[in-house]
Amino acid sequence: MNRFLKKKGYIINKLKNPKILNPIKKIIKKYFNKSDRYYCNMPINKFHKLALKCQNEINRTNFNEEFYNSEKTFLKKMFKNDKIMISSIITLRAVRPSITNKQEVEQIGWHRETFYGKNTYIKHAMNIWFPLLNVSKNSYLN
Repeated sequence: MNRFLKKKGYIINKLKNPKILNPIKKIIKKYFNKSDRYYCNMPINKFHKLALKCQNEINRTNFNEEFYNSEKTFLKKMFKNDKIMISSIITLRAVRPSITNKQEVEQIGWHRETFYGKNTYIKHAMNIWFPLLNVSKNSYLN
C-alpha cells in the first residue's frame, strides 16, 4: 500500500479519464434538475426515494468497469501486493444544503464501513469518493 495512504488514511488523485464521470453526472442531473429550495422543501423520505431511484439507474450502467479500466494502472501501483476487487454497486451520497436552522443535518459524518458491515472482508475495503456536482468546502465527508 502507498506510504502516504497508509500514514494519512487518504490520497487525492486526478482521474486518468475524467470523462468517464459524464454519464453519471447526466443521470444525476436528470433526477435533480430543480432548485435547491425545491429539494429542501421536499419531505426527507421522498428525497431519499428520489436519490435511491437515481442510484439504481447509476448502478445499471457499467461505470464500475469503466472506472477500473481507466484507473487500473494507478490502483495496481497503490496496492502492489493486494488483489483489487471493485464493488458491484455504487452508493450515491445525495444531501440537501441546509437552508434553514430547522432542517436536520444530512451530511454523513466521519465513519468507517466496519461500523456497518459484519463481513470480514470489509476490514480491507477502501472507499473512493468522487465529488460530482455542487460540492463545496462544507459539503464533503468530514
